Amino acid sequence: MGIFLVLFVPLLFNTQTFFPFIVFKNVIFRIIIEIIFGVYLILAVQDSKYRFRLSPVILVMLGFFIAMFISTALGISPEKSIWGDYERMGGLFGMLHLFGFFIVLVSVIKNEKDWHSFFTLSIFASLIMSFVALAQKLDTPFLIYSSGGVRLTGTIGNATYLA
Repeated sequence: MGIFLVLFVPLLFNTQTFFPFIVFKNVIFRIIIEIIFGVYLILAVQDSKYRFRLSPVILVMLGFFIAMFISTALGISPEKSIWGDYERMGGLFGMLHLFGFFIVLVSVIKNEKDWHSFFTLSIFASLIMSFVALAQKLDTPFLIYSSGGVRLTGTIGNATYLA
């Protein structure tokens, strides 16, 4: 359920934060990932069929994260490399959440039917975002005005990313 919930995180925003289109989404995303990764670990311990198997893709991802750990440790500002900044919320900590999400996805969604459901729900979330952008285009923003002026931003906050 949590992996499907993640697909709707881009629809969230909070005008009470300094970066209303970034911070709230990232905090909610990280909370969801931490919960589903914890539940996944319990599941993987109880049922071996949910443990991830090493594949070439997983090995490449592990290599990428090993390189990130090394560059974080040897960089000019390890603290900034670990946490990122408030505006982008990247850094190693954010990337580890993406890696955890990747591990859960490839371990839990195993058959074509489940992947089809995941991608169908992704399209549905995209349609909702399209309706928000359409409302902005028609000057009837029921959620939020476009922060890009005439360029539509949806709840993403950036017209380029929305496109």
